[in-house]
Amino acid sequence: MIEQLGPIDLHIVAVQRYPELLEHSHEKGASAYLVKQDGSYVLSEEPGGEDTIKGIFFRELDTDFNSGLFKIVRNGEAQYLRILQSEWVKPHS
Repeated sequence: MIEQLGPIDLHIVAVQRYPELLEHSHEKGASAYLVKQDGSYVLSEEPGGEDTIKGIFFRELDTDFNSGLFKIVRNGEAQYLRILQSEWVKPHS
């Protein structure tokens, strides 16, 4: 399958290792919200309605954009959502 993809860069990161990696690649986490706007979720410092998700945002180092990881806890487990230029990028299913 990888041969069929052609020339690519492949990065594999175990989810359980995110906490250790965050201190090397991201700024210190800050409380934030994902607020639903026009069918997508955008990063906000304030809650905004019923569909708001509260979490901690870890901004990538060396970037001028609000891109990074948004940590939430569901059913007692930490999950990390990918944020790209202030918008939650949902994985394709």
